[in-house]
Amino acid sequence: MGTTRTSKLGAAGAVTASALALSLGLTACSSSDDGGGSDSAAATHRTSGAADSAGSEGSANGPADLVDLLPGQEAFGQGFTVSPVSVDDFAETMQKAQTASDNQTSDPPQCKSVLNTAGDIDPQDSAIETATHSETRTTMAVIATHADTVLDTARTHLDDCASFTMSGGDLSESVEVAQFAPAGAEGDQAIGLTRTEAIADKAVRTTITAANALDGVGVQVITQQLSADPLPEDIVDRLQQKSSGILQTVTDEIPQD
Repeated sequence: MGTTRTSKLGAAGAVTASALALSLGLTACSSSDDGGGSDSAAATHRTSGAADSAGSEGSANGPADLVDLLPGQEAFGQGFTVSPVSVDDFAETMQKAQTASDNQTSDPPQCKSVLNTAGDIDPQDSAIETATHSETRTTMAVIATHADTVLDTARTHLDDCASFTMSGGDLSESVEVAQFAPAGAEGDQAIGLTRTEAIADKAVRTTITAANALDGVGVQVITQQLSADPLPEDIVDRLQQKSSGILQTVTDEIPQD
């Protein structure tokens, strides 16, 4: 499918890694300003064509069988620009997320793990793409990896961490986590999480994760929306449905043993 990529995606890689960082909550307790988001979206739009034309050989962008599972533009709908993320960019983003996490504390202490839903993922054994909506600034990340389970670390503390606080640097935030059942998901690994973070009383970040593992492949769909106030229930429900729909689209493509 096209020419082989180099180990980086260039400008497109930088933009999609930025969107992925946002979806993974890398900005938690670091900034309540999503300034630059419009510039990032424009850059994604400008460079996505180059990223698409480069194709994927299952090297720079992860194992070929996982890359083939990632959904196309039609799965996200109108307004979203979809781009792949290289393994190198994903690994770098994960390292930054870990560094940010190391500088944060939670009360209760064990609840910090609930924020890091991608913490169990090996970037070298994964395939990732991101999507950003040009108007709503909604960001999405789809991650496929060779795994028998998903969100194991987060599951361990969910019962104790429905509500907690995070702090780091000069900022603090209150966090609420609720579970939901991803529509159409099969098996006992399916899980949905809605995480609402009030950042220093300046912004609200809503992160919705729909995940499942089937036949040795783990999939996460992470959707995030920044807003001045908590999102209305109907919008949260709509984002949950969208995340669940894309999750089902990906898992339906997993080869059956």
